[in-house]
Amino acid sequence: MKRYGICILLSLIMITTAVSGCVGEGDIVGEGDIVGDWYQAESKEVIFNSDGTVLADLDSENQETGTWSINDNGTLSLQWSGKDARTLWFVVDGDWLFINNDEYSNCDVFSRVSIDEDSWSSTTEALTLPSICEGLGMDEPTPQ
Repeated sequence: MKRYGICILLSLIMITTAVSGCVGEGDIVGEGDIVGDWYQAESKEVIFNSDGTVLADLDSENQETGTWSINDNGTLSLQWSGKDARTLWFVVDGDWLFINNDEYSNCDVFSRVSIDEDSWSSTTEALTLPSICEGLGMDEPTPQ
């Protein structure tokens, strides 16, 4: 009888382990995930509003305005005033936003919180990049 109980316990553990591996996979980013203020270091760079408007380059005299939406395939549609619409791959991972800038398949990275300039580089370099990113910024990726 004791062996029968151990068999049942081990079976339940194996089933629970297999099922728990599926939880959270395939999550689709919703529009609410991207809404809010996004920083690069201490500078607030972009604001995605829930009404579909977007503001960028907030600290410059040439502040940009536009509209945004998330497409059915999970891409981000950005239409800056006076410019052609762009469709970009993006990932929101906790407090981090990665937007593929198409230049060498690198991503621009943004944080929901302001991070000290001195810590920004080391913090972003330590991030695990999503599959849409070969690297960060506009630098050509180093061959591996």
